[in-house]
Amino acid sequence: MTLISRKIWQIIFFLSIVIFLISFLMTAVYAAEYRVVFNHLDARGDDFGPGNYEYPLNHIFHEADNIFDIQALTIFESEHSYRFRFSFGSLTDPWNSEYGFSLPLIELYIDNQNSGANQPFHEGANITFAEDFNWNKFLKISGWWARLYTPESEEEFLDLNELALDDKHQAQSAEILRDGDDLYLTLAKSELGSLDNSSVVLLIGSFDPFGFDYYRDLSRRRQLWKIYTETDLDLDKAPRVMDILTPGPYNQRNILNNELAEVPAIRVKAPLPERRRGIIEFFMIENLLIVFAFLIYLALIKIIAYKFDYNK
Repeated sequence: MTLISRKIWQIIFFLSIVIFLISFLMTAVYAAEYRVVFNHLDARGDDFGPGNYEYPLNHIFHEADNIFDIQALTIFESEHSYRFRFSFGSLTDPWNSEYGFSLPLIELYIDNQNSGANQPFHEGANITFAEDFNWNKFLKISGWWARLYTPESEEEFLDLNELALDDKHQAQSAEILRDGDDLYLTLAKSELGSLDNSSVVLLIGSFDPFGFDYYRDLSRRRQLWKIYTETDLDLDKAPRVMDILTPGPYNQRNILNNELAEVPAIRVKAPLPERRRGIIEFFMIENLLIVFAFLIYLALIKIIAYKFDYNK
């Protein structure tokens, strides 16, 4: 091997080590930025309200299955913000929305203070809360906006000229990203407040820009733009909710099969205190696999260098 070729391989070897270390450190930093403080799975394929709701007939509601099916809510925490991940069965965007999803309407009520309101801010969902749930923050999300309310907020009135796409109550720090069938919403703690020992109620409806509080109406007749149901409930009081995040001992069918149904809250427990990573964590399987892959990479470089020298 000539002096020049030896220098080239030394440079390649050095750069490989540098790239590996940078990648490893960046992965560790990103993993440490956010940690999971809440993760609740929901039953799959249950976006049928109390069990008998059917999608409207228009083709946009049948381009995929489970388009209103919330399958998990995960909350991540960093030093200055929270990140919510809403995992759906399928997400579609037939109306080319700003955030990449058109059809679900998301309502998230949060009880994170000692006092608050016990009645829904918007009545369109046709639900109620348990007596011990007093919300302080209310997030309402569509494909065009993420609005944040408090019990003291002024309720807006529907403006047909704006098609419900205005953002006068837009959460100032909100960042929304769609990744496949997941929606990520990031909010600053300064705007949302702490979620330690809080409780949440999550409702999923069908977004209608002309609907009452943007909820799609129910009908006992199959129609292009209304949700079909055979319920015996008064349609003016039947829940307009397609799916909810259900606590373990409860059944969604039983909850929503009532007029002005009472939807139970789910507790967000205080996160465990962080502890320093020790030698045991260093030898976790993920780290060992990375190191092993890097050693194989170095061995391949050595073999190539040897063959290059042999051919010379």
